[in-house]
Amino acid sequence: MSKNQRIPTLTDATEAADHLRAMIDSDQLSRRTVLVVGCDPRARPVAHWHLLDCAEDATPSDCSVVLGELVTRLELDSAIDGLVLGLTRPGGEEVQPYDRMWFRAYRRICHHRALRPYGAYLVTRAGARPVHIDDAA
Repeated sequence: MSKNQRIPTLTDATEAADHLRAMIDSDQLSRRTVLVVGCDPRARPVAHWHLLDCAEDATPSDCSVVLGELVTRLELDSAIDGLVLGLTRPGGEEVQPYDRMWFRAYRRICHHRALRPYGAYLVTRAGARPVHIDDAA
């Protein structure tokens, strides 16, 4: 990152959406992927893991296991305080079962690991939008 670039604060939905869009290659936007961003106590990104070709039919428990293992790896590399989740998949901007499954796993891992959930986002060609708890019901 050059000296002139400001490190985003991912508690801000606009900055988080912009950061996720910048971190995910456009050719991944119509595939099922998950970008996990580990954040420091000031909600700045310190580590990224991008999971490619995620299973459409995985359960929230399966996703929790995967996220738990990634968090363990993130914690070995950096002191993380919170997480941001970026989801890509085929289809439109409406929330789908795939999004709900990962959202639930994300919230579960944040709770069990005492990490701040800075947000889960659906990232599409049209932009990025937050996934809210009401979307996951």
